Amino acid sequence: MARDTGGVGSIVRHRWNGLLLDAEADAQAYADEIAALWSDEARYASMQMAAREAFETRLNWNAWGAEIEGLVELRGG
Repeated sequence: MARDTGGVGSIVRHRWNGLLLDAEADAQAYADEIAALWSDEARYASMQMAAREAFETRLNWNAWGAEIEGLVELRGG
């Protein structure tokens, strides 16, 4: 769960691998999203799997290193 500011939206994708709320969202909006997710076990499990997949494929140091290596190779480094 995060606020949609800066680059956060490139990591947390609303209702896919987390909950992303507008910067102006109030406490009630957060509570509503949490309550809806908490009451939907299948959706919660799906989001858990998507979050793990995002970690495994793009949100870890090995993925970052591979991306940087590819960029260096493209530039002839």
